[in-house]
This record gives sequence, C-alpha cells and structure tokens, in this order.
Amino acid sequence: MSNMRLKLTYQRGLTLIESIVGIVILGFALSVLISGVFTSSTTSHQATYQVQAAALGHSVMTDILSRQFDQHSDPNGGQYRCGEALSGMTIPSCTLVKNLGRDGAAENSAITFNDVDDFIGCWGALSECSSNTLPSYQLNQLIDTSSADEYKHFTVEINVMYADIDAQNTAITQYKKIIITLYASQYAKYTFSAYRGNY
Repeated sequence: MSNMRLKLTYQRGLTLIESIVGIVILGFALSVLISGVFTSSTTSHQATYQVQAAALGHSVMTDILSRQFDQHSDPNGGQYRCGEALSGMTIPSCTLVKNLGRDGAAENSAITFNDVDDFIGCWGALSECSSNTLPSYQLNQLIDTSSADEYKHFTVEINVMYADIDAQNTAITQYKKIIITLYASQYAKYTFSAYRGNY
C-alpha cells in the first residue's frame, strides 16, 4: 500500500467586516454618482427656463413699448405730449404717480391696455409676485392662450414708474421705466427693464 498524501486546498472568502466595508464604499460611490446626475438635471432645466424667459420677456416688453406713453398722450401719431404747454391748446397733464395703473372707468373693459402703465400687475400666480397688492390677472390675458400653455410655469410681474434716465424719480418726468420680472417656478427669477419716452 502506498502512502498517498492528500493535498488540501483552502478557499478563503470575505469576512463579515470586509463585506460591510465594501457595501459602505459602494453606497458612497453610488450617492456621489446619483447626486451628480440630479445636479446636471437641474442645470439643464435652468438653461431651458432661461431660453423661455428671454423669449417671453422680449415679447412682453415689445408689446408694452408699442403702447402710448400715457393715458393723456395723443394716440394719433404723437402730435402733442401730455404735460406739454402749447399756445391755444389745453393739454392734460400726465398721470400722477399715485394713479399709475389701469385707468378708472376702463377697469371693467376687457381690452384697456392702451398705455404702458396699464400693464402694472401680477400676471399668473399672485403668490409668486413680490407684492400681494398688485392687480392680479391670468397669464393668457397678457399673451395669447396657445402661448400661455407653453409658459404655464411662469409668472410675470410688471411695474412701471416715472424715471430719469440716470435715476428713479418720484415726480412726473418725460420717461417711464418698465420693469418686468419673470418667476420661473422654483428655478429662477429673471428681470428685464426698458424706458419709454414721452414722444
């Protein structure tokens, strides 16, 4: 009988501690990866909202600037300016600072936005605007209904005030500053401004 020696082979596995450390490292790596994906997703939304805000802001500002300077301005080609002194003519003064906004009797009319300060208000969700005292309107009253569906997450706040070219002013001047603030849901706030001269 020959002596046979059996060679025993041992397979070494992972201990419990090594397994736990591996799971912790894998969990940390996955959390870093997932947070990076969500961050890039949020950034891509911001770019989309910036493009939409630029288009909406430009459209609204162009519409407002196409209106007459004041309720008391000449709507027929600017033959006279409110507050102007002309011999032989009685020209009304421009709207007082405290009366800027939609004009008196026209409040009940559907289409009364004939001068730039008529647009003062919050167009969309009033809760998103900076002041709850602003008049509140639906966004589809500012832009057409088909476009309003594309901008359903936007709220537009419009303020108009008398201003000098270099600084704001509380008195009647020959310029009105139009400030449009767009609130894009929770993503961002975009501000556009322009001046409308009394001409």
